[in-house]
Amino acid sequence: MNKYLAYGLVFESDLDLSPLKPLAVDRPADVSVRVQEVSKKGIAQPELSQPFVQVGSNEVWLDIPDISRLLISDGKQILVDPCDSADAQTIRLFVLGSAMGAILHQRGFLVLHANAVYVDDGALLVAGESGAGKSTTAAVLHRMGYGVLSDDVVAIDASGYIVGGFPQIKLWQDALDQLNIPNEGLQKIRLQEQKYSLPLPSDYQEVRLPVKAVYFLEIAADNQSDILELVSMGGIEKFEYLNSHTYRRQFMEGLGLKPGHLDLCTRVASMTHMARLVRPQKRVTLNEVAELILRDLRDQGVQSTPTRTGEG
Repeated sequence: MNKYLAYGLVFESDLDLSPLKPLAVDRPADVSVRVQEVSKKGIAQPELSQPFVQVGSNEVWLDIPDISRLLISDGKQILVDPCDSADAQTIRLFVLGSAMGAILHQRGFLVLHANAVYVDDGALLVAGESGAGKSTTAAVLHRMGYGVLSDDVVAIDASGYIVGGFPQIKLWQDALDQLNIPNEGLQKIRLQEQKYSLPLPSDYQEVRLPVKAVYFLEIAADNQSDILELVSMGGIEKFEYLNSHTYRRQFMEGLGLKPGHLDLCTRVASMTHMARLVRPQKRVTLNEVAELILRDLRDQGVQSTPTRTGEG
């Protein structure tokens, strides 16, 4: 039985869940991860039923074809029923992605599809759709000396504070090439894809930091544009972007958590600087995006001196 730490929670698992941080001292588990049979039919009386997904008042059932069935319950348990042909990396990807997101939703967090980076006494978030450049931007900021708090799944508590996730950045091969990082020794997150887990040693798994700013990365619709543009946001637009960038939003809706979710989106929007960062389809240098974010932070009165504390 393995114990790990992530998002301030202790996970006790039948599975190897690296890159989660192994727990150095014995503590009671908050979440158990068990290999156990999961019903092929789903859950009783689901509030939401979609192909391969069912959600009830306290359960999320997932059927990933040829990989695994998962049942996530009460914010306390993940049951994993793997297919015989599935590889460990792919099973782990879904446990640490969709199942982790479901656990965090069940525990009342605002869960965003974003990366989080440590800047002085707070966190900046880089959000966006898949392929927008969230992880690559976080990797560049890390190279500049900023600690990475969370990759892809960001959890914000009821006070508007981020809770640190686990130490990795997932990068496609072309991003590794741009960053001049060799893939030797890096583990693929799926055997079938050229996407790798870049491990980041850190001690951020129980840190709570206020969210200083959120940047939503977008790719310009006009392929003739060569302008990298940052547009500050206000009012209802901030709320709408937080809501639309919620990780696995159907989980939250099926669990009956929408009223609390909308309240938390409103609270975070009211206390946080947000901006859209529209980058051209033409390639821009990696540093350009990161430096524009850091300049805007300074304009907002947030110090952006590199602060990679807790890593070594």
